[in-house]
Amino acid sequence: MPTYELSIEEAQASDAPAIQNLLRKLSLETNFISETQAILEISQEKLSYALEQLNDKVDSICLLARVNEQVVGLISMSSGSTVDTNHISELFIVLDVSVRGQGLGKELMAIALDWAEQTPSIKKIELEVQIANEVAVQLYQSFGFEIEGTRKHAVKLHNGKYSDVYLMGKLLDK
Repeated sequence: MPTYELSIEEAQASDAPAIQNLLRKLSLETNFISETQAILEISQEKLSYALEQLNDKVDSICLLARVNEQVVGLISMSSGSTVDTNHISELFIVLDVSVRGQGLGKELMAIALDWAEQTPSIKKIELEVQIANEVAVQLYQSFGFEIEGTRKHAVKLHNGKYSDVYLMGKLLDK
């Protein structure tokens, strides 16, 4: 069995090219990535700037998972920008196909949720997931997320068909 070195660390602006490569790769390999056009069109400069802005906020985080120095996963949580919504953090997670089913998603979720629990301003976490992504739905439910609603035809897939999306949320006990 090959050996590998796993590291999980906070993303930096200099990680923009690696993040962009991962997101572009996944947007072409799977239908479960939304906003594929925006992912394909974003410049490294804009992504670097977004990472800098994210790192400057105390209620937002972006973590990268690397195997042998290669970025294979990402989880981010970003809170709302208005007084009415800054208690809600939006969760986004992606994993390279090569590392799925090995517990890395659970590990990233556990780290991010622990961070959220320690961040006083975050009272709720929300996410969107395509209904067809049953593995992800089960992962989120195993961490206490509940389905709060459905958006019909929310995502247009590569083949031109549409996918419904669950709106999921988790209230933090603080």
